[in-house]
Parts: sequence; structure tokens; C-alpha cells
Amino acid sequence: MLLPHPAEKVDMLASTPVTASHRRLALTAIIAGSVLIRVLYFLQLSSGPCVWQHLWPESDMFFFDRWARTIAAGDWLTDRALHPHVGWHREIADTYFAEHPDAAEAIAREQPAKQPWEALWDHWYADKCFHQEPLYPYLLAVTYRALGPDVRWVFGWQLAIGVLTNVLVYLVARRHFGDAVAGLAGAAAVLCGPMLLYEMVLTRESLLAFAGMALVFLIERAMVRPAWRSWLAVGAAFGLAVLLKTTFVLFFLGVLAWMAWAAWRTGGRPAGRALARNATALVLGAVLLVSPAIARNVAVGAPATCLSSVGPITFLHANTEDYPPDEGFFISQHAAAILGRTDGRGLPVVIETLRTHPGPGSYLRQLWGKFASLWHWYEKPNNKNFYYYRLHAPVLARLPVTFLIVAPLAMVGLVLAAPRFRRHVSLYLLVATTMAQLLAFYVLSRLRIPLVPALLPFAAFTLTWIGARLREGRWVRAGAAAAAVVALSCWTMRPLPRDRTLIRPTDYKVPYLTYYFPIEAAARVSGDWREAAEVMAESLRYEPEALESAEVYHASERGELAAAFAEVHRRWAEDLVRAGDVAAAAVENRRADELLAAAGSP
Repeated sequence: MLLPHPAEKVDMLASTPVTASHRRLALTAIIAGSVLIRVLYFLQLSSGPCVWQHLWPESDMFFFDRWARTIAAGDWLTDRALHPHVGWHREIADTYFAEHPDAAEAIAREQPAKQPWEALWDHWYADKCFHQEPLYPYLLAVTYRALGPDVRWVFGWQLAIGVLTNVLVYLVARRHFGDAVAGLAGAAAVLCGPMLLYEMVLTRESLLAFAGMALVFLIERAMVRPAWRSWLAVGAAFGLAVLLKTTFVLFFLGVLAWMAWAAWRTGGRPAGRALARNATALVLGAVLLVSPAIARNVAVGAPATCLSSVGPITFLHANTEDYPPDEGFFISQHAAAILGRTDGRGLPVVIETLRTHPGPGSYLRQLWGKFASLWHWYEKPNNKNFYYYRLHAPVLARLPVTFLIVAPLAMVGLVLAAPRFRRHVSLYLLVATTMAQLLAFYVLSRLRIPLVPALLPFAAFTLTWIGARLREGRWVRAGAAAAAVVALSCWTMRPLPRDRTLIRPTDYKVPYLTYYFPIEAAARVSGDWREAAEVMAESLRYEPEALESAEVYHASERGELAAAFAEVHRRWAEDLVRAGDVAAAAVENRRADELLAAAGSP
């Protein structure tokens, strides 16, 4: 056995023992609540623009969809250089070519079938290396091949996996902290809006949340039943997780390090030999599951162990001296120079990126800024926006649990549970390695989501711990913990800067590009001007009231937003005129003029 586990758990709040029937009832409630909320969420979101966000060419969702369609069409090895080519790629390439004018001509001669800037980025992305880890796009491809290329089939199984994630939160919390904590953690998972959001987004975050908790659950089972077969299964699960995202390697290495330390403590005794055997099984299981991807790389001529080519580029943008830690996605002014010097190779990129800082203090301040941003309540958008989705899904807007609540409670819980670190080592390792990934790269809502289910047991533990101290009459200890929660809340609840808003102009504009304008255009082509007008009218239900106030948006953002909605009102006016409602069209034209004036446009 790797870790000692208590023979039984004590419910810290209940005055009577918790029976098996109580546990079944709690688990049934968690499953039923999870399913009901997800059915409502699917129905509410399916009839609006959020389902079609993956049609935006600048998004990660678009590339996952394109990659999956390529596989489903027959290219099961992805035997080509397949990488996204979006606006910021073009900008960096143009900067590089301006400094190296001969490079564009050389690339054009060598690869005439491609645009030089696209060929350059394929080279920096290691050509046939997977752009990102392959498991998720292959799951999409299998879904498309079996059921058709409708993302709602994908959302269906992602929502089902979300139910399993909530169940795992309950089971893991019960094993670590007892039934009271499990009930609270499970309920918090059911009512957590940010976790639910990503189950209907064409990215892998909901699977990452599930994978983290599934690994903890399997590790705990292997600790209780320490046969080599159990650890082989854990290794296989780690292999799948690494194919989902390579940062799970950190968690894997943490578990191996813990097993090595435990084996060293036991010396050459049978327990130590058993640990060495189990560690070998763990490594073997992981290697077996990753080996098909390695075989593919060898077959197509890609670097054998390359499972993702984006790591060095992402590290560059998120760690150069010009990166503001409070920002989300960011493009560094150093990118072209660093990529030109390093050819996009991993370790040289890391070294050159860190050299942009004038000294260690600069980088440490940046890391502290990321740490503070990591615990902040704001769901920092990237490709999709939590607060915009809540406009279209009332059930998402009504779920009360967000990082605003989880963060301070979990921080205190991590400290309170530390005296029994050995019992909770798998959870601590998951939290620590997920945080390390965030500090190494961007702190975004989508990247933080896998951390949330790991924190929920600690957050619930804080509440039960304070409750138990109060029941025992230990007022000082309970008050100190409660005061720590309040103090940390003041830090994590700090307001956004005045020039930042919950919903960015881009978050309003993308649904028009991918949903409203195409539907309106189809109605126009068919001559159904009334239908076209109704589409524009429906879209303007979500026009931000903030446009009425110059104080809410930064001037440039407000101008961009006003100009965008002026176009919508102008199109609505055109549709109304064609539909014969000239009076209503005049009203919308006046509104468009007002917005253009607010935007500073003629």
C-alpha cells in the first residue's frame, strides 16, 4: 500500500452514523441534479448562437472541428502538416519577413503550393507534429464518422462526462474527508456554472476536468488494492490523459516521485520491492497507451515523442517581459525575433523567452501576477465567454457556485488539510501540477477549469471543519478559519480594472459572424424579408445596455461595440424597408446614427 488510509471515515457534522442508504441517496441526488441541469442547459443553448461558436475561423474550436473532419474523411494518421493559420500568425510572419526579406522568397520557391507565411508557421510548429494532443480531435472524428458532423452529438457525450465528473468529485471527497464533505463538494459540483459551461464548447476542458478526478480516484483505489494490475490500469489512464494533454506528465512524475520516496523509506523490505514493482507497472501502462501516437509519428516522419507543437509558442507569449499577468491571450512583441533565432525549438525558445527579462525580479513579479490572477474570481475569456453564455442559458446564470466562492474556501482548506498531507497526496499533486501549468502558461478560465473539481473537496472541507469546531465549542479556531476565508475573499474579489468588462466586444460580434448574419443572409436570398428582419430583432435582445453609458466601456472598446451594433440596426432597417415597414425602419436608422456618433464614426 502506498499510503495509509483510515479504516473508516467519520462524518464531522452528523450526530448519527451515515449509512449505505444515506450514501446511495446522496449519490442519486447528485446524478439526478446533474442530469436535470444539463438537459435544461442543452435545450436552452441549442436554439441560439453559442452552439455555433466553432465556426469562427480564429478560434481553437474551429481548428478542432477542421482537424476532426480531416480525420473522419479518411486521413486517420493526419499525414500532413495540419496547423491553424489565423490573424496573429500572419502578423508575426509579416514582422519576420520584414526583417528577413529573402526568407519569404526562399520559402515560396521551396513550397509554391502554400502561402509563405503559412509555410513558415508550419515549420515553426514542427510540420507533421500534432498541433495539439491528438485524443480529443480523434474522439470528435469518431463521433462525426458514426453520427454525422453535428457538434451537438459531441456536446451530448461531453455533458454525460460532466455528470461523471460530479460523481467523481463526490466519491473522491468522501474517500478523503468523509460523507459531510462529500455531500457539500458534490452539491457544489452540480451547481458550478463554469464547469458546466465547457461541456457545450468544442474544446477539451470538460474532459480534462474528468481526467484529473478519474486519475485521483484510480490512484486511491490502487493504494487500497496495491496489486501491480491496479497500477497498470492507473498507468493506462495516465497514458490516455497525456494523449489528451501533455501537462498530465507533471502529475504522472509527481506520483512516481512519491512512490520512489515511499520505496526509499521502506528500504529493501518486501513493501519497498512491491512499490518498485507497482511503479514499473505504472510506467508500462502509460507507455503502452502512448505508443500508438509514437508509432504514428514515426510512420509520417514527425519527431517520435512530439504530441503537441504549441507548448514553446504559448510559453513564449505568456512569459516574455512584455506579458501583463492580468491579461488573457497575448501576442508578444518579441515573438518574431525569438522564433527566428530558435526555429521554434522548445528549450531554445524557453531560454530566449526568459532572457527578455532584465533580471530574476522581473520574472518573479510576473509569476506573482499570474498567481494572483489564478485565484481571482473573474472567468477570463478565451474563444468563449462565460458571461455571454449566461445571457443565452438562464440555467447557467442561476447556478450559484463560481470561483468567487470556491477560491477563498479552497485556499483555507488546502492549509487545514496539510497536517494529513500523506492521506491526501494524490489530490494535492493534482492541484499543484495544474497550478504549475497555469503559472507556466496563460491564466485563462478554460485552463483553470480542470483545477476547480480538485479544489471543491478542500472548499467543502473548510466549511465542515469550521462547523465541527463550532459544535465542539472551539470558538477561537473556528473564528480564525472564518476570518481567513473573509480576508482571502477580499483579495480574490478585487474588482476588475475600469477599462475591462465582463463581456468583450468580440464576444458580442462573433455570434453575428457565425450565426445571425448567415441566417439573415439566407432569408434575404430566399426573399423572406420579414424572416430576415425577425432574425435581427431577435439578436438585439442581447444588445448591451452598457452602450447607453460612456462610463462602462473603455473608449476604444465602446466605440468598437457601438459601431458593430450600428451595423446590426442598419441591416434591420434594410430588412424592414424590404418587408414594407418603413416607419419601423426609420426608428432603427436613427438608432444606428446614434451609435455611430457614439463610436466617433460619420
